[in-house]
Amino acid sequence: SSPVRTDGSEKWVDFIDAFWHVQCVSGLSANAFSAKYLKWCRKHGYNFSEEKALEIHRTARDHVAVMPKTDTTKLLVKQAVAQLRTVSSAKAALQNEMENEVVDFYNKTREIKIASIAPMPLYVLTQKFNKTFPKTKITDQVKNENAELFSLLEKDKAQIIITTINRSDERFFATEIFEEHLKVLLPKSHSLANRKSVKLKELARETFIMLSELGFWSNAVKHAIPDAKFIEQDDITDLRDIIAHSTLPAFATDYTEQADHLPALKKTSHVAVPIEDEEVNVKFYAVCRVEMMKQLNSVRKQP
Repeated sequence: SSPVRTDGSEKWVDFIDAFWHVQCVSGLSANAFSAKYLKWCRKHGYNFSEEKALEIHRTARDHVAVMPKTDTTKLLVKQAVAQLRTVSSAKAALQNEMENEVVDFYNKTREIKIASIAPMPLYVLTQKFNKTFPKTKITDQVKNENAELFSLLEKDKAQIIITTINRSDERFFATEIFEEHLKVLLPKSHSLANRKSVKLKELARETFIMLSELGFWSNAVKHAIPDAKFIEQDDITDLRDIIAHSTLPAFATDYTEQADHLPALKKTSHVAVPIEDEEVNVKFYAVCRVEMMKQLNSVRKQP
């Protein structure tokens, strides 16, 4: 397939303009249509697929024309195409104007506000923004609820939010960042330490050490583990020291392990056991207004 171009032109509209009646396709042999379609794609700079060409031909052969192949039908189709192009061109011009305004705004303010449902995707996206826009100030915050994040975005109190909801519509653009999976760090002597995985309810009545600002992770574990106690630390350095020198259970994710945010397990008395519950095995999405789509995509492609 070919994406919508910056001037608003679309492949399917241009195709209808050239092959305006089903008999323009079905009246040719499969090979003849494929050759003609290839020539048309090259002329207009569109992607060509022989498989797609054969599929179009098969569909046309099976299709019964509602209107006859006459000059009147051709005129009606051409007029419809012209109207579609006018609307698409105007929409593209407006989109480009809005995107340019957004770029100008952030070039002047030099600040982008990002709010996230969890700390790790916020850390990852902020690092990528700093690489892509080194002169722009990035401010961030962690929230516990997706509804809070969308409220910030709608009120323009955040330009980008990171959420567990994939929401794309006429106002918002969403793109997946990564998946993250919660694990429990258990002392090697714990009865569940040799398990391949556990459920949160099996951790009942434990006392955990954890960071205080964990976004939705905090609510997820507190609501799902019966009769548990949680000792919260504001400083990650203090948390690392406690985990390294105590037998208190704690939490980690596959990403925090990779990023060395917690002490290496081989240097502690803990083992990491994956948690099965669906609510702590999540995908994160970065969401922004459609006007910032290009900027977000350019950041997302950063390694």
